[in-house]
Amino acid sequence: MVIEDGKFYFIKDEFFDVFKDYGLMVNKENGNKRPCYYCIKSKKYDNIIWFIPVSTKIDKYKRIYDSKIQKQIKLGKNPSIDTIVFGDVANTYSAFLIQNMFPVTLDYIESQYMKNKVPIKVSKQLETEIIYKANKVLNETLNIVSSINMAKDLVNEPANVIYPEILANEVVKIGAESGFEVEVIHEEKCRDMGMQAFLSVAKGSVHSPKLIVMRYMGDEGNKEVLGLVGKGLTYDSGGFSLKPPTGMIDMKEDMAGGAAVIGTMSGIAKNKLKKNVVAVVAACENILSRDAFKPGDIIGSMAGKTIEVNNTDAEGRLTLIDAITYIIEKEGAGMIIDVATLTGAAIHALGRYTTAVVSNNDQFYETFMEATNVTDESFWRLPTFDHYKKQLKSKVADLKNSDKTGAGTITAAMFIKEFVQDKPWIHLDIAGTASTESPISEYMGCGATAVPLRTLYYFIKGMRKDHIDN
Repeated sequence: MVIEDGKFYFIKDEFFDVFKDYGLMVNKENGNKRPCYYCIKSKKYDNIIWFIPVSTKIDKYKRIYDSKIQKQIKLGKNPSIDTIVFGDVANTYSAFLIQNMFPVTLDYIESQYMKNKVPIKVSKQLETEIIYKANKVLNETLNIVSSINMAKDLVNEPANVIYPEILANEVVKIGAESGFEVEVIHEEKCRDMGMQAFLSVAKGSVHSPKLIVMRYMGDEGNKEVLGLVGKGLTYDSGGFSLKPPTGMIDMKEDMAGGAAVIGTMSGIAKNKLKKNVVAVVAACENILSRDAFKPGDIIGSMAGKTIEVNNTDAEGRLTLIDAITYIIEKEGAGMIIDVATLTGAAIHALGRYTTAVVSNNDQFYETFMEATNVTDESFWRLPTFDHYKKQLKSKVADLKNSDKTGAGTITAAMFIKEFVQDKPWIHLDIAGTASTESPISEYMGCGATAVPLRTLYYFIKGMRKDHIDN
């Protein structure tokens, strides 16, 4: 199908209810039967095509949407192929759904249709193919949306409802419903494996820690396994390095990285992606009590490295490193992505809309970023210069878990980097993007956002071995 400037396009009758349910504006001038759109090409960008409801002022929309594209370009999202965008949709999900279902769900109408009322006929065979392809995309999208909502629900629940045992039980249910395997490893076995860093964080709580392991092997003939690690602090008081009262209110959200990883596993399993993915969430609470770990403690780790604890509120990285060691050594993961609400410094640096990224592999990072072209989630890469590593040197241990001299987001990532065993690795600090106090868009209201679930899903879906240079 050739898309031409100045032509009319109608949504086919078979998909009217689908588009209506997903918030696509219906043109009242068309009798509320089928949305009618007018095709226009962007004034500024040759590869952008807009579909605008026929009742709108076209010149106005050209200006508005060209300015939106300009913003995307400034964010580094340069459209490289023909981009089809629908105006006046109630939310980004509907825009995303429609863009992915196009062109198979549109009945092409000649520009003279408005005068002659004679649409082009579509063969029965093509119509059957259209319905099959559209249903396939629709089902995939619904599964993604369901996984996103599930992840948001996990994060939005208060800490007296979701604690490590309950989170583990929920993941078991999600795995059974979605089609991935779940193993819950209890405290005693974690201790036997030498997970001193993880267990140190959990010492102060009456709720025992759980290592939640999720496995989805959709490509049995391929030995390559991607490892996802999500921070799973179901509550974080800061421990002896106690947070101020205002800083504790939203700490139920400190497991948002874990929830995003759980949601990603649900999405890829429901859609039966031909990929091998293992995910680990080290779930625990960081609570101040007589048994809690203390500043000045020297603790071990599953990797065998010792750590000087100089800040018990820099606890997330301690849980992540044992989870990363486990996923590499016990599950055979050859590439690692960790997701964590890790540092307040990420909010100071990038605000509430952009996720901080640190990586040790350019190809891995660039492939990941390709997925953002369809997800509208924003990321920004931070440097990993060697001098940042020097800030983590300890006089009494192999490493210290935090540093006060600045670049907190980078040094936290550099701490984790010491445990990835030179595997291709991406660290996503979602401290600023995991939740929002005011709506970001029509589909992303107050509370949890499930960032970066959508990007993880589409990265995994498009991932190939030749994308990553080991």
